[in-house]
Amino acid sequence: MAFDPSTIPDSLKVAYREKRCAMMVGAGASVGAGLPTWIGLLEEMIAVAEREVLLSPEKSAQYRTLLKRPEKFLMVAAGLKQEIGNIFDEVIERIFIASGPKPTPFHEALAVLDKLPFVLTINYDTLIEQAFRDK
Repeated sequence: MAFDPSTIPDSLKVAYREKRCAMMVGAGASVGAGLPTWIGLLEEMIAVAEREVLLSPEKSAQYRTLLKRPEKFLMVAAGLKQEIGNIFDEVIERIFIASGPKPTPFHEALAVLDKLPFVLTINYDTLIEQAFRDK
């Protein structure tokens, strides 16, 4: 589906012009750079925990069942972070940094929106920061 600028509410346009709005960016913004969605990251963390024999088969099955419920993703992430412990940082580094993702046109477009006072993200990747540095 193509983006239709006429669907942007007038109040949002005014807020942007007056620098009274910001943007919250989630994992979906980086999928185009080859990075995982929330569920993809959690699935990868389960796979790592299984390969490293940090999870019992029963615990893996429990986590996979919880992945069917998006409202449980944060709980799964917290549990998996604890389960994989010392290698959590290595897993995040491998997936989000060492894989060498590059900013997408979306990230580049964010960097030129000069009336946004800030862009907030909870992503592990640094694609937004790279886009701002590159502009």
